[in-house]
Amino acid sequence: MRDAALPTITIGIDVGGTFIDIVVIDQNGGVLADKVLTTPSDLSVGILHGLNKVLGDSLRHALARSRIVHATTTATNALLQHQTPKIGLITNRGFRDILEIRRHARPDVYNHRLEMAVPLVPRNLRLEVTGRLDHRGEILQALDMAEVDAAVATLLREEVASIAVCFLHAYARPDEERRVAAAIRKMKPGAYVTCSAEVCPEFREFERTSTAVVNAAVMPLVDTYLARLESELHQNGYARDLYIMQSSGGMMSASDIRRFPVNIIESGPAAGVVAAAAIGKEIGRPNVMWCDMGGTTAKAALIHGGRIDLTTEYEVGGTRHGAQGGGGYGTGYPIRVPFMDVVEVGAGGGSIAWMDEAGALRVGPHSAGAEPGPVCYGFGGTAPTTTDANLLLGRLSPDYFLGGEMKLDLRAVERAIDERIAKPLGMSAEAAAAGIIEVSNALMVRALRRVSIERGRHPADYAMVAFGGAGPLVACYLAEELGIPEVIVPPMPGVASAVGLLGSAIRHEFRQAFFGSLADFDLVAANALLARLATEGRDAVRASGVADGDIALQPIAELRYVGQAYEMRIDLPALQLDRAVLDETARRFHAEHKRRYAYDMPERAIEAVSLKVTAIGQVGSAQPPRRRPRGALLKPKGHRPVYFRGTGRIDCPVFERADLAPDHTVLGPAIIEQKDSTTVLPPSWRLTVDGHGHLLLDRRAAK
Repeated sequence: MRDAALPTITIGIDVGGTFIDIVVIDQNGGVLADKVLTTPSDLSVGILHGLNKVLGDSLRHALARSRIVHATTTATNALLQHQTPKIGLITNRGFRDILEIRRHARPDVYNHRLEMAVPLVPRNLRLEVTGRLDHRGEILQALDMAEVDAAVATLLREEVASIAVCFLHAYARPDEERRVAAAIRKMKPGAYVTCSAEVCPEFREFERTSTAVVNAAVMPLVDTYLARLESELHQNGYARDLYIMQSSGGMMSASDIRRFPVNIIESGPAAGVVAAAAIGKEIGRPNVMWCDMGGTTAKAALIHGGRIDLTTEYEVGGTRHGAQGGGGYGTGYPIRVPFMDVVEVGAGGGSIAWMDEAGALRVGPHSAGAEPGPVCYGFGGTAPTTTDANLLLGRLSPDYFLGGEMKLDLRAVERAIDERIAKPLGMSAEAAAAGIIEVSNALMVRALRRVSIERGRHPADYAMVAFGGAGPLVACYLAEELGIPEVIVPPMPGVASAVGLLGSAIRHEFRQAFFGSLADFDLVAANALLARLATEGRDAVRASGVADGDIALQPIAELRYVGQAYEMRIDLPALQLDRAVLDETARRFHAEHKRRYAYDMPERAIEAVSLKVTAIGQVGSAQPPRRRPRGALLKPKGHRPVYFRGTGRIDCPVFERADLAPDHTVLGPAIIEQKDSTTVLPPSWRLTVDGHGHLLLDRRAAK
């Protein structure tokens, strides 16, 4: 690529399950932002509609001067909804059932009815061939290419859309997998092929096979989607390469993502975490808890000391969706690529409230999405959602949703909540709506606990950054539950993840299995490997047009105590290893193990299982201007009765967000409205505005 230099305009496009968020910032700090409903049948239609809405007649001229960074849910939704195409797998003889055998650990060992995610490759399309390597990459049995050709022919006759190739110990010798890939492409030029040693060159056969299969399953979908989107953008004047946000928080060109689409499973949430970390740095809050409640899901993550933690394994498609660990994991598809440590639950604005068989109120995980959407949208939705409940409680205005562009149907909401929730529970519609919000909040509190308390962090040591259209509606109540002292609402909370896209860097990670005890580490072999990985990383970032001076290299080791089953990701203090560097690495490992698990074992030997190098390329991005104090007397634009926990309905002042300046203070109860979100300030809470335009909410007024 040739276009990493600072563009005149940067555009962030974040596609969610309900809304598409678009933010445009020019080099002078001018900001344009808007939300449009997602178009599930063809996301590019909604994206172009949103760009037209934001840029209008200047669309072609603006796109010609822009760089676009995009977060997409295409891969995630395909896995969650089990809508992946037919794919095949070629593996060693005797190993085709590894996707069903999985691993010995089970999330619920006493549950005989536990349902595992159905393998993405049916058994008849998992074909075996003769050939075997040992753990050093030495050939124990030569690969039978005649069997390979027969297996490929069989899969092509079955009209599979994509093929994964995974051999035992291919991380030590990828040549055999490459020979199979060449055979596939010879029979079918342009075929979608994933070699496990390319997408996950590490040990553990099930995890590596699962990663390769997931990559193969989403590759045709992502390639088709990106090709169509790029074509539409170029037809409208876009001249640069399209960048895609990865799950690790860095962006990668669309051409690279086409080869490794497994890297964008958590594309949107990663942008939100990047934005939250930037906000924390900007206002001097290094410890930040990120809470993002959108239309379909709610997400949580932790930033400690300004650092974003990455995890080595993620799971999608099971009863839970997120990083390894915690109840419910082990039922889905594990993926071993860098992921931000994000927890996601089905508790968004469109999450449906329903009664279970025992007559208890439940919320989510099913969502009304954008089609038909919540009842209040008037698009045919009949099931009440959390957005409907907030409308009935007065927290949302029926006349000011999306700045007044959408009129909400309050009467339809009253009927739906009364018939489906209130009457079965024998209570008023208002009480039922309050119950819906409390159940939804409980789900979000659980997610926040998992990224804080279950990671050895106390919520009281963090400020909460509230994102999403629904986040600021409930942030104060979530903070009360967890003892969080402060809530921060950024200037554009409803599109904050799209803002985060604009501040991301180009990121490539190269890794390789490498085994050895730190006590007698093979420094020559390790340094040679790190040098090769660093060269590959630097070359990959250079290909995006980034100058060498703007490229940073971070070496990493996956370490564990000897005898442990899982390892931790530890940053190495230097790219060139020596005994002093290894001693400091051991100290870091002991400290991180104690922080995460509350104990360490200084007497136990430490071993490495892989080495990695992350290459990060900094590219210029335009920044929004700071808000300026205006000093005008702040007056509410109106009043309306709003339901608050513990007090009921209160005649509440309503303020316009644009009227708030850094010299203003508001005491709760109050409602602050803006086009992309609404902030609820409960009684006993206080709001101040900082110099960057962030709303700082705390409970000091109660004292």
